[in-house]
Amino acid sequence: MSWSTLRCGTSTYHLALLIDTQHGRIGIELYVPDDKEIGHKAIESASLFEERLGLKAVPFDAKKASGVRIYKDGCKIKGNQNAWPGYVKQQLDWALAMRQVIAELGL
Repeated sequence: MSWSTLRCGTSTYHLALLIDTQHGRIGIELYVPDDKEIGHKAIESASLFEERLGLKAVPFDAKKASGVRIYKDGCKIKGNQNAWPGYVKQQLDWALAMRQVIAELGL
């Protein structure tokens, strides 16, 4: 699993663009490291993230961090560098949609 972190103008959370070559999927994550209230609000709003991004949101609630992850399966990443710009564009589109949802939720 590889990721790139996108800062959002706050230290409360960030977005991560995810690449999972082992499972052939790309994704995005709203990662809230130390604020369970915001993390749980994101988890409770998983259906809104799903609606806006068009993919299933997978909530996570670890000891310190929480949030939601969204994956798109069926991505041929290994040995297919010509497809990478399209994957990155898709992730950036998701990031913009996710930022809009975050703003609407007041996070």
